[in-house]
Amino acid sequence: MSETYRPVAPEPVRNVDPLLTVPEAAVYLRVSVAFVRRRIRQGVIPVVRVGSRNQRVQRSALDRYLQEAADQ
Repeated sequence: MSETYRPVAPEPVRNVDPLLTVPEAAVYLRVSVAFVRRRIRQGVIPVVRVGSRNQRVQRSALDRYLQEAADQ
């Protein structure tokens, strides 16, 4: 068994839905942070909890929000 160990490089992660902070989400939507927080409180924009206090928004959720707003 003279096989030598060759480390394998991990595959690059593709097609990952980035998590944005609330201020980053506001920039993405081109609205104020207060507007995003209000939509989160209303349940219009879903959030992912990171820890006990931090919230993140999936970019795909923002894209759905924009699409729904455009359809109205």
